[in-house]
Amino acid sequence: MAAMLASNIDLSRFVVTVICLYGKHQNTVFEKNIHSQGIPIIYLNKGLGFSIKVVWKMWRTLNQLKPDVIHSHLAACIYAAPWVLFHPVKMVHTIHNSPQYEGNIYRRIVLWFLFHTNRAIPIALSPQNKLMISQYFHIKELQVKIVRNPVQLNQYHAKKLNHQDQKSIRFINVGRLTRQKNQVFLLNAFKKLHNLYPNISLMIVGDGPEREELEKTVNSLQMRDSVVFTGEVEKIEDYLALADIFVLTSIYEGLPLSVLEAMASGLPIIASDVGGIRDIVEENGMIVPVNDESALIHAMAEQINNSQMREKMGELSHEMSKQYDISIITNEYEAIYLSVSKRKK
Repeated sequence: MAAMLASNIDLSRFVVTVICLYGKHQNTVFEKNIHSQGIPIIYLNKGLGFSIKVVWKMWRTLNQLKPDVIHSHLAACIYAAPWVLFHPVKMVHTIHNSPQYEGNIYRRIVLWFLFHTNRAIPIALSPQNKLMISQYFHIKELQVKIVRNPVQLNQYHAKKLNHQDQKSIRFINVGRLTRQKNQVFLLNAFKKLHNLYPNISLMIVGDGPEREELEKTVNSLQMRDSVVFTGEVEKIEDYLALADIFVLTSIYEGLPLSVLEAMASGLPIIASDVGGIRDIVEENGMIVPVNDESALIHAMAEQINNSQMREKMGELSHEMSKQYDISIITNEYEAIYLSVSKRKK
C-alpha cells in the first residue's frame, strides 16, 4: 500500500521520501514504480528483531529530511517514535490489522502512548476497524480517521462469466503463506470439497514461512494435481483473471488488499468474518465464521453450483471496488497530511 500511495501522490504539492527499514535495493516492481516518479528510497538495513542501531539511523535520516509529516506502517512506528516525541511533527500511522494483532506488545504500547499524547493520528481501514481501534487503545472514535486500502483499478479487468462446466471451477487464495492466512485450514476443507467435485482446482498465490508445511499437506492429502502454488508474482491481476472465485480464510485481518484486488477483477468473494471484511463483503460474496469448516465447504459448494449467483456477485464486486481506487485514497491521505502538517501547502 505504501508503495502504491507514494507512486500516486501529487508531487507538485508534496516532497516525498520513502524510508525502508529492511534490506537494500532489489529492483522489485514496487521500487521501480517509486523510482519512476523520481522518489528516493532510503534503506536502513535492519535485520531480524529490534535494533537500537536502526533507531539511531532513523533519527539521523529524519534530522536530514526535516519532514512536516511522517506516515508509518507496521514496525516503522517504533523507530520513528523517538524523533517524533522530540520534534513538532505528527505521525500518521495506518493500522493494517485488527489492533490486538498490530505487531508485538511493545509496538502496541508505543502506539498507545503516541495516540494518547496526540503525537500520532491512527488510520483505520474500515468503519469496523475504527471501532476496534477506539476500543482497544481506549481513545475517542473521533481521533481515528478512516482511509481504506487502495487498489490500482485500471490494472484489473472485470471477469466475464466462465461458461465452462460448472464443476470445473478454479478457486484462488492470495496472500502471505503464514498462520494468520490459515491456508492449511483451506486445504483441508478443499480436500473434502474436491471429493464431491473432482474437477475443481485451487491456486494459492504468494510465498512465506509456511510454504514447505503447506506443500507437505497437499502431498499428504494427495492433491498435487488440483492445488498449485505460484510463489511470489509481479502481476497479481493476471492470476486473478484465471480464477472464478476468491477465498480468504484468515484468522485476523484489517482490510485485506487481496480481497479488494479480487473485487476489482470481478470475482465473487468467500471470506472469513474478520477485521473489516463485513465492510466490503456484502451481496458480492459470502462471509463464514473463522475456522468453521462446514460453513466454508457449504459456501464454496453453493458458488460452484450457482453460476448466476457467481456472475451477479462478481459484477457487484467490480462495481463496489471503484470506491477504493488509488486516486480517491491518495486524495484522502493528502488531505490528512495537510491537516496535520505544520506547513500548509
